[in-house]
Amino acid sequence: MTTAWSVPPEWAGETAVILASGPSLTREQCEAVRGKARVIAVNNQAIDTDCDGVRVPAMAPWADVLYAADAKWWRHYADRALKFAGTKVTIRDTLPWKEVYSLKQSMEHASFDPRPTHLVSGGNSGYQAIHLAVHYGATRIVLLGYDMKDGRNRRRHWFGAHPGRLDSRGNYTGWLRAFEKLAGVLKARNVEVINCTADTALKAFRRMPLSEVIR
Repeated sequence: MTTAWSVPPEWAGETAVILASGPSLTREQCEAVRGKARVIAVNNQAIDTDCDGVRVPAMAPWADVLYAADAKWWRHYADRALKFAGTKVTIRDTLPWKEVYSLKQSMEHASFDPRPTHLVSGGNSGYQAIHLAVHYGATRIVLLGYDMKDGRNRRRHWFGAHPGRLDSRGNYTGWLRAFEKLAGVLKARNVEVINCTADTALKAFRRMPLSEVIR
């Protein structure tokens, strides 16, 4: 079983960068933040990934944290994810690996749960990763790969599609509404969130070029 966890405030006052899987994310962006901030890699950014039938090296195997919510994702990519050297976190406490830390999914109808043992889902791992960064104590959070767009002919991830039943269309409309609510809560907590995603539908947070935020 996973190890029940309470997030330590080890990043108090620091900047955290979150790498999500949107198609705009590039290896150059990941390298630009390496060693300059705390980094949470959501899902595939921290592991070697099959892209168009070719295995490509992880974009950010050096990240501080690998966060993934989906139990199916963990089971499919376990052989790679469990080799990640940093902290591995999920909200699925039924997974069989004690080296993976688990937080509880908050059942409260709110945008943020201040308890360091809980995360509000928001319906997606990118939302939960922001919540996690706040628990760590980060006061500035930079978003990359948060395209939040869908379309019949559009790649939803930089690597294409997840295999088989792992790949599903997201509820982007609902997710964007959840981010809008979260933005107000974080502003009240004096947490600055900057969206540096190159091509994004997420308008809840201030937009800035990455080069002006991480130097």
